[in-house]
Amino acid sequence: MKKILKKYSFVLIILLLVLLYHHPIIGGILESKLAVSFEPDTQYILSVIEWNQYSLLNEPGAIYHLNYFYPSGYVTFYGHPLFGETLVFIILNNLAGISLVNTFNLYLLLSFWIGGVGVFLFAREVLKSDLGGITAAGIYIFFPHLIEIANLLNVFSFFWIGYILYYIVRFYREMKWKYAFYSGVFIFCQGLFSIYHGFFLIAILLPLLFLLLLIFRYLDFKSVLKFTISLLPFLILLVLIFHPFISTIQDSDLKRHFSYDSLVDSSRLFSAGSFFYKLVPALKEIKFKLFPGFMSIAFAIIALTGINRKKIIWFSFMLSQFFLIYVLNLQGFVLITNLIMILIIIEMIFYLYYYRDIIQPDIKLFFLLFIIYFLVFFKFSTVLGGYEFSVYGILLKAFPPLSNFRFLFRGILVLLPIFSVIVSAGLMKIIRRKEKYGSVIVILFLLFVGLENFAGYNPIRFDEKQPKKYRTIKKNSNKIILELPIFKPGFGQVRNSRYTINTRHHYNYYVNGRTAYRHFGSNIQIFDRVMKNRQFPDREVLKYLIENYSVDYVIINHHRRFPLSISKIRERTSELSDICKIIDIGDTYVVLELSETGPQKKFIRKYSPFHLKNRKLKLSMSGNYTGRVSVSVEGKTEGNSIIVNNSSNIILNFPDLSPAISGEKILISFDKEVKVLKIDLVEK
Repeated sequence: MKKILKKYSFVLIILLLVLLYHHPIIGGILESKLAVSFEPDTQYILSVIEWNQYSLLNEPGAIYHLNYFYPSGYVTFYGHPLFGETLVFIILNNLAGISLVNTFNLYLLLSFWIGGVGVFLFAREVLKSDLGGITAAGIYIFFPHLIEIANLLNVFSFFWIGYILYYIVRFYREMKWKYAFYSGVFIFCQGLFSIYHGFFLIAILLPLLFLLLLIFRYLDFKSVLKFTISLLPFLILLVLIFHPFISTIQDSDLKRHFSYDSLVDSSRLFSAGSFFYKLVPALKEIKFKLFPGFMSIAFAIIALTGINRKKIIWFSFMLSQFFLIYVLNLQGFVLITNLIMILIIIEMIFYLYYYRDIIQPDIKLFFLLFIIYFLVFFKFSTVLGGYEFSVYGILLKAFPPLSNFRFLFRGILVLLPIFSVIVSAGLMKIIRRKEKYGSVIVILFLLFVGLENFAGYNPIRFDEKQPKKYRTIKKNSNKIILELPIFKPGFGQVRNSRYTINTRHHYNYYVNGRTAYRHFGSNIQIFDRVMKNRQFPDREVLKYLIENYSVDYVIINHHRRFPLSISKIRERTSELSDICKIIDIGDTYVVLELSETGPQKKFIRKYSPFHLKNRKLKLSMSGNYTGRVSVSVEGKTEGNSIIVNNSSNIILNFPDLSPAISGEKILISFDKEVKVLKIDLVEK
């Protein structure tokens, strides 16, 4: 038992670091508060995970069709799929019965812990030092930007990369094929938890790493080929899981465009927390930070230069340039700082070549990987007088679907384990001179880095009770809901996220949702029809909602952007009893149920591709009907018809078709005018 504890004591040490540094999360668990911000990103993330849980446990195919933006299909791929995260939530939230809030908090703690252990293994293997591993793990755990992005679990969840790099190092050192298999397992995990980082890892970082391994002669071409082949089953599995992604983005009305502003400039290499904000308040203005600040960069330089007398001038020169960038960034001199950054990179490459025989080989390898990968995402436009150029832009021309990845500076985060190891290597050079005080030096270093980068938490209360406005809507009934007011893009484009978390209380489908993920034109069309119509509800708009979005319920929330009073809505609804009725009313909301109960021969609905494939239509009549009923895709195909003999309930199959991503309009025709009380989607 003692041997086991000694061998794996690092796991407990890293857990202790996580609990000490991220203790506000524990406070959040005790108080049942979310450790990170709730509005609006966390609402969106939690709603996706809730839907994924429900889908996997009830109807797995629905996991691709997030229940927003009806009648669009494959909506899951408009944003963050969160498949891996969902599995953790199923275990903790559904099976263990832990609340949604505390499952979220526990996920954060587990992520820091698991990621820290992976970085430790990678660092220990490269540096051959337990202290080096603990140092690298501490840098990872104290990384402030992780707290800033913790509400975006898909961006936050890149904690498998340390394990991938660890097993690759073990592979090229020992040439045991089991390590290729293990790395494949963790590559799959990374893709499952974050396809964003998984893509950059698989498509850019790993090819660059193996190219360097060939150049450094760590591996020969045959070994690289065999390693790649051993990864194929895991890569194929990821392709099978995420295959709708590319076709969805290309076929839907959601079009994203590559922006050079999303690339990396030198200011994003620096970060600092509240400890240094008091000394230099302007540090708070540096947004989207990527790596822990000045202290860590100093030791990264030591990893290359060493600290003997011959190199002290070089070290001082390099450090002064970083300090200059640090100061100039605070003044907004982006062009100068980017020029200096490029100069530093050139100097470092020269140094790696000039002192190639005395720099630790693995550090040289991973530092080159760091530089090359960084340059792929570097924004050269400010350096070139505004001319838009980047290496990533060249890749984009070769593969246009890459334009669907936004906020590309986040692709740099996969380098954090490598950066942590390089910084730790610098500290280990000092410790080798003072081995007796090694543990003390590591503790003091981590204490300083922790203080330098502390970002802080602000736990927030999250009410998990069902709002009263959903009590009259049957749960899991394939109903379509529009919630008002709608916020349009450019004016609070994510504010509809406050509605989306509520889908967990009814598991039905929303017409609206997080507008940042919906095409501007289609969202404005809904906005103009509903929000700009001061007379809502009126017949024309209600007919539009029924025929174009198959809306069953409209929930009107009292809000200054929807100025009609509840009494006015009640008055107008009484005049439209053949198309809508109030089914619930409260102090702050009104729930309308829409249905066309007047006599007519044709009914138009628009359904999602998922529903067209997996559901039937049930028509509930006001009386018995005898005659022909036709169902067709409006304007495209001839209808499939059935003969009904004296029935008040008619079940219709949709035509055999391959519907568009955005859904299809269905035309239901009768021989004579009829009264249809309800048109419902029902299980096949």
